[in-house]
Amino acid sequence: MFFDGVDGLGPTSILRFLVQQTIRSPCGINTLNSISESLSTPTGWIALWGAVIGTTSLIWNVRRDIVQRARLKVTVGANPIITGSGVSAEPFLTFTLVNLGHRPITIVGIGARVGRPVAESTIIQFACDPALDELPRRLNHSDTCVVGCRNMGILNDDLDQLWAVDSAGKHWLTTRESMKAVRHSLYWNRFRGRLQESEP
Repeated sequence: MFFDGVDGLGPTSILRFLVQQTIRSPCGINTLNSISESLSTPTGWIALWGAVIGTTSLIWNVRRDIVQRARLKVTVGANPIITGSGVSAEPFLTFTLVNLGHRPITIVGIGARVGRPVAESTIIQFACDPALDELPRRLNHSDTCVVGCRNMGILNDDLDQLWAVDSAGKHWLTTRESMKAVRHSLYWNRFRGRLQESEP
């Protein structure tokens, strides 16, 4: 049989057997001879060294781009705010921004998209309330800020997305978990139609 001489039929034994058969075959011998002949000259070693350096550099660059890419976590909430004069009479729509990446991010605004489909939707830019952090705001790695507005009327069934915008124009959407929590909060549809003036 084909596997006669194999010590057991485990994966390791079968793999070892196949490698041995490949090396003993004319094709395998020719391949090993070609590699041996290539490495017997300085040019062959230089080519091998160049291939190793090139592969290592590629792996390093891919890893760097993955690890150091910009990452911003945006969570939204609808809660009363405790200020120096006490609890706010009307709750704030708050955006908690956390830079999880290793690159600084400058946040320049917060906003929303209302209506569906997207082609017929309306983009709203909120004016941040001075009771919380102000924008623009530069966030380094692990930095956090909380911005918000009093546009509670946005929390209704017409709301599609909430986000923060960075200086490059990228829109960072709020997490699904926080959006779900807001949709199930007691403020959903409570202030419908009551929108304060927003920045243009």
